[in-house]
Order: sequence, then C-alpha cells, then structure tokens
Amino acid sequence: MEKTKYRKLGDLLAEHLELVNLRPEVAAALIRSLTEPKEKNGLSDEMTLTEFYTAYYKPNVSVANDRDKNTMEQRERALRYWAEATGDPALRDIDTATLTQFVTWYRSRTSNRRRPHSPASIRKDCMALASILTMAGPKQFGSKIPPEYRNAAELIPAPPAFPKIRVAKDVSPKTPRLRELEAILRNCDAAQGPRFDGCEPGTWWRALYLFVYNTGVRRGDILQVGRWEHVQDWDGQNVYVISSRTEKEKMEKIIPLTKHAMEALYMLPCNHPHDYIFPFPWCETTYRRWQCQILDAAGIPYQRGGLHAIRRLVGTTCPNAQKVLGHTTAETTRLHYQSIATVESSLETLRQPEF
Repeated sequence: MEKTKYRKLGDLLAEHLELVNLRPEVAAALIRSLTEPKEKNGLSDEMTLTEFYTAYYKPNVSVANDRDKNTMEQRERALRYWAEATGDPALRDIDTATLTQFVTWYRSRTSNRRRPHSPASIRKDCMALASILTMAGPKQFGSKIPPEYRNAAELIPAPPAFPKIRVAKDVSPKTPRLRELEAILRNCDAAQGPRFDGCEPGTWWRALYLFVYNTGVRRGDILQVGRWEHVQDWDGQNVYVISSRTEKEKMEKIIPLTKHAMEALYMLPCNHPHDYIFPFPWCETTYRRWQCQILDAAGIPYQRGGLHAIRRLVGTTCPNAQKVLGHTTAETTRLHYQSIATVESSLETLRQPEF
C-alpha cells in the first residue's frame, strides 16, 4: 500500500534536512512525529479497520450501547467485504481512493442470487464502515452527533468520506397491492407447516399475515419473541407491548390492537401467558420453504409476498406512516416506504379549480 502524505513528508524531510533551518534535535523530533505510528491507549494508526473494530469499536460502541445481534453481524459482514476488496490497509493509509475502490468492487460483485447488489445494500454497508472509521478519528461534539463520537479514539486526523450512493426512492416493485394480499390469504392452506395442537398450518400463516397487516410490526417483533403476556389491556384499549430488548430501536414500543388485529389473534390457541403467540422452533430455511409454498400457490413473488412486503404495504397506504411503523425519522419512511401509488392517491385528493 502506498504511503500517505504524512509519511512522504517525513521521508522528504529526512532526505533533505539541509532545506530547513532547524536545529538537528528539533528536526529529528519532527521527523519522528511524522513517521512513527500514532498510539493512544494501546491503539495505533497502523491497525487495520478490522483490528480497530475488534479492539475498540465492538466493546466501546456495539456492546456498550447494547446493539442487537443482527446489527453487529451486519457490521462484521461489511468488514469481511472490506478486507476482500481493499486488503484491509492500516487506518493511516485509508483515503478517498480506498473507499472508492471498495464501492467499485461492491458494485461489480453479485449476491447469492447471482444478481448485482442493490444500491440500498451497498449504502448500508458503507454507512456501517463509515461509522467504524469515524470512531478512529477525532472527538466530535454537538446536539445532533451520537454520544459515542465524543469518545472517538483520535488515531487519524479526519476520516475520509465514502462516495455518495444514490438509492431509488420508489418502492412500487417491492410493494404488494391489497388484491395480492388477498390472494396470499386465500392460499395459506398450501403451507405444509408449522403444525401445532389446535392450529393447522393455514390458520397459523393466515393469522400471522393478518396481524402484520393490521399492526405494521416487523417480523422480528412478533415471530418467536411475542408472547401472550405482551397482549395487554390498557384502560379498555388492547395493546401489544414490544420489549426494548427485542425492538430494533432498543425502546419499548406500544402498538394499539384494532378489532381486526384481535380477530387475527383469536384464530390461535392460547394455553398460557408465557406461550409464544406465533411459535416457530425451526430454522430460517424451513420458514422460507413453507412461506414459498403459499406464495407459489398464489402466484406472488417472494419480494412482494414476504412479511416485510406486507409492512411496506401498510406504510404506503396508511396515513401518518412514520408513527405507525415506528420510524425514528420521517426520512426513513420517505426513502423506504414511498411509492408512486401513494403520491398518486395524495394528488387525487386535490380540489380542482372551477372554470
């Protein structure tokens, strides 16, 4: 890896000391400051990004802030891609050209489905790597800056920025229509599992789809984590309480349950408050196989028939989608849940001038 400008300046000074009017001991100290690795609290700017993540970022950011398992795995996957694309250079050798090299490599790479990675996937991994790289830079302060950046390691003078990844804002190709959801519900009996006492596979899947549609919850907030004790009565209002331990934003979330959501739950047996509402003691592959049996029978592609697609359907048709979906910012809702149909329906409500 080519040396950075800091090393080049030190080498130049050492080779042409006669060009500067400094005492020998001062010049020697200056050369050492420009060429020796910067160290702080056992860390060095000669560490690679992966080494810095393991030694500093993971214990002081991920673990300290109780990041969920999926977030940590996503960061570590991005680091594996980084090492494959760039060779994992030292922190002091990372510049804009290195980041551009990573993005270029990522765009040319195909996914497990033998298709190019989507801009959203590339942007997500770049943001994860940028977060780690920023923690190697100077401390930052301000009301809009996350608190962890006040404890940055200060190993590099200024982290370079990744090239801007533009993400398409229209999600229509991935958003089902209501008639497609109806087709899915009609074909739930095509699934061969799961099967429990007092609950057939078709009933289980139909209840799951209806519950997600009438609440907008993420799959991870209900499947294998939701228990009957989380369905509570608050002053006559039925609610579903999502624990801060399982919710993506690490904050307790309260979702009101309409009569349609409660009807979906009444389709399932309840033997004990500690029982799972939607138990599923099998692997992801089994889940996907049974779900695809329903979608194949309905003639719906998985991209438009998964539970997250149903959540997207809620987000593109429901008023005040940000609050319903539980997004921290309106930008998330706008980027990932905006569709042409939503804009069209809004325009159709405009009063027309009379002439």
